[in-house]
Amino acid sequence: QYRNEYDGVFIHMNQEYVILGGLLWRLLGKKVALWRNHQAGGFWVKLAVLFSHLVFCTSRFAFVARYKKNRIMPVGINTDFFKPNPGTNKISRSTLFFSRISPIKRLDLLVDALNLLKRQNVDFTAKIVGDAPARDAAYLEENKRKVRDLELEDKVEFKKGEPNCQAPAVYQQSEVFINLTNSGSLDKTTMEAMACEQLVLVSNRVFENIFSNEQQKFLMFREGDADDLAKKIKGLFDLEDSFKKNMASQAREIVVSRHSLAILAVKLFEALSK
Repeated sequence: QYRNEYDGVFIHMNQEYVILGGLLWRLLGKKVALWRNHQAGGFWVKLAVLFSHLVFCTSRFAFVARYKKNRIMPVGINTDFFKPNPGTNKISRSTLFFSRISPIKRLDLLVDALNLLKRQNVDFTAKIVGDAPARDAAYLEENKRKVRDLELEDKVEFKKGEPNCQAPAVYQQSEVFINLTNSGSLDKTTMEAMACEQLVLVSNRVFENIFSNEQQKFLMFREGDADDLAKKIKGLFDLEDSFKKNMASQAREIVVSRHSLAILAVKLFEALSK
């Protein structure tokens, strides 16, 4: 019905649509572009890539990054919306986990690290903000039970998820944002937190190409290693305030200069116009 009203098709994170319509779109002379950031893949993704003229992702670990037709793109953060609020007072020695609750997000690893901090008599508070889909409800309850069993309830607070429009306020309340997703896709939440001048801790090796070697010493921990995570949390807590402020300011500059929504729009336009 609309075949004469568009020149190309952009599919976001759903290879099924490429499989359903890709052959027809090609026969009609439409340019097909797929954005897919997952690390996992298989036959259906390969077929979708075959039908696509271009594929996009933000991580060199994404499944589609192996193809010549792939383009690595900026994450695309609205830095006018995700920005620091000088009027917000961060809670000293506080951590934030803000995500969908599921095993791939590795919340259990954070609980283990917080338990280590408690045993070391490190002063801290932790806020876990997010909801679990029905399939992962048991995982959320398991972590809540673990927090109770380890007697961390006075330090760890679970809160329901917040809509994206409230995310800047959530980020700005805590001192350190923690993302535990393994190397693969690049969670936008980390970049959103950085844009809000939040200190972050990640293990995702994608950030080896984003942070300088000096920044990696403070902002990255060994993947899956609760001991190293606890060590890095304490290390950030103990830094001089001026050093923390400067590092958080540098984190925002990374997003503004290389991963903003404006930069993504330009790069997408350039790629799709060729």
